[in-house]
Amino acid sequence: MGSSGVGKSTLTNYLLGKEVMETGEIREDDSKGHHTTTHRQLFVLDNGSRIIDTPGMRELGMWVVDAGMENCFADVINLTMRCKFSNCTHTSEPCCAIIEALKNGTLTDARWKNYLKIQKESKYQSEKENRNKKRNGKW
Repeated sequence: MGSSGVGKSTLTNYLLGKEVMETGEIREDDSKGHHTTTHRQLFVLDNGSRIIDTPGMRELGMWVVDAGMENCFADVINLTMRCKFSNCTHTSEPCCAIIEALKNGTLTDARWKNYLKIQKESKYQSEKENRNKKRNGKW
């Protein structure tokens, strides 16, 4: 699975040892591949492994992930629950467990930013789904 023109069909052909999927040339102007594959197909390799060649993805998005956050970011969520204020924004409040953890290194800046990014993307997706439900009269 991957973007259009990255070489999925070329890799499939290589693994199969023969040309079974059509491939295109790399474009001269930007050194990127063309969108060539128009269907998905399952292949069985000689060793019994299976590979599916698929058309490229133009855009990958995410689902609402609220249910999985407590598993992936339990440490961050536990820290947020230790803040003095229940409405802590984790930016400047006194007695903020996140700010303290970032200062003392028990929470890395990269992990905190990943948590915030996923929260933001999940909120956006949830709002998008709600707008679509309203538009389609499914509320």
